[in-house]
Amino acid sequence: VDAMLHGLRDVLATQGERLAKACAISFEKDDDLHVDLVASIANLRARSYGIPEADRLYVKRVSGRIIPALVTTTAAITGFTCLQLLALTQRKPLCRLRNVFMNLALPLMLPSEPREAPRVPYLEGGGVEG
Repeated sequence: VDAMLHGLRDVLATQGERLAKACAISFEKDDDLHVDLVASIANLRARSYGIPEADRLYVKRVSGRIIPALVTTTAAITGFTCLQLLALTQRKPLCRLRNVFMNLALPLMLPSEPREAPRVPYLEGGGVEG
């Protein structure tokens, strides 16, 4: 942990002014500063949770795929949500709504009928029963 903290301190010491600017920046996987910072923080977190650490090249490779994956996932979720909203606005029966399990890595999409939500009885004083 000490070596990683020293590495993070070195990055902050040499590039602190650049990092301290209060403005949004775009992550660039080809910028050594960005990759070093993400790798240091990721490895500190990995050590905290007792999971394997990642080397710098792995972090660089994975980080280049994160934004496209987020955009793709967000678009898919938005589309599925709009389909459910459309069914509700057209007053379709609730049995027409669907849960969707999605795994973009496979690719896999499994729609399923949602379970009924559990009913919780309320007490007279406004509380919820156990």
